[in-house]
Amino acid sequence: MLILKIPPTPRVSPIVVVPKPCDPDNIRLCIDTRAANQATGWVKHPMPTVYELIHDLNGCCVFTKLDLNQGYRQVQLHPDSRHITTFSSHLGLHRYKRLNYSVNVASDIFQRIIEWLDGVKNISDNIIIAHGNDAEHEKHIRAHLNVS
Repeated sequence: MLILKIPPTPRVSPIVVVPKPCDPDNIRLCIDTRAANQATGWVKHPMPTVYELIHDLNGCCVFTKLDLNQGYRQVQLHPDSRHITTFSSHLGLHRYKRLNYSVNVASDIFQRIIEWLDGVKNISDNIIIAHGNDAEHEKHIRAHLNVS
């Protein structure tokens, strides 16, 4: 489950209703996390440039490109951090269990996690896995995707 229903808490973000740009008859529910973002400590982590990625891929011959669907939401929030994502709706208070795009530190946290993976480079949630030969590449792909 992505969202949990919770009891009252001191920090709550409101919901903002926005019409969908391509379909004005439908709406998108967004969470205004400006106040929550002020409560988070900014974990600044540099995003690599395209030139740095090209340099790091020098000598690689085998590549796999992954574009994660809602990549940040692959990261579970620690239970002690979930209170920052609390929002109010007509059904009560709820909070996220996973990292949300609206949290200002999401890209920095995600970047730090990806950099720990061997042979993996990324810009945001676009990931490239690269190695010098097929055997090494397959071994790392299986390890990163937990495939036996």
